[in-house]
Amino acid sequence: MTKSVNVGRDLMSSYFIAKLLPAIVARWPIYDRERTIWIQQDNATSHVPPNDIQFQAAVAQTGLDIQISYQPSYSPDMNVLDLGFFCVFTVYNTQKKGKEHRRANTERGKRV
Repeated sequence: MTKSVNVGRDLMSSYFIAKLLPAIVARWPIYDRERTIWIQQDNATSHVPPNDIQFQAAVAQTGLDIQISYQPSYSPDMNVLDLGFFCVFTVYNTQKKGKEHRRANTERGKRV
């Protein structure tokens, strides 16, 4: 059963602090820890602002440089979220068409 939950700024902030930051710290490569990690969000009002004091305090305890940024408005070429989605979608779509093409050729070969 699925339950509807209203996601507000407080819930997003607590999720970032309790779930996202520990996951980043656990998985981020040691050799790359001096680089800035960017968390990009769209401009929804419920998202954590870049200057959120609680988030900044939690980040300071990790020893990493983690920053939040909003994606540029109406700039699909600058939107990492969309670029990643479309890249994955293109690969999936290409693989699916390839399977359908191979299946069609296999079935055509059986009929001959």
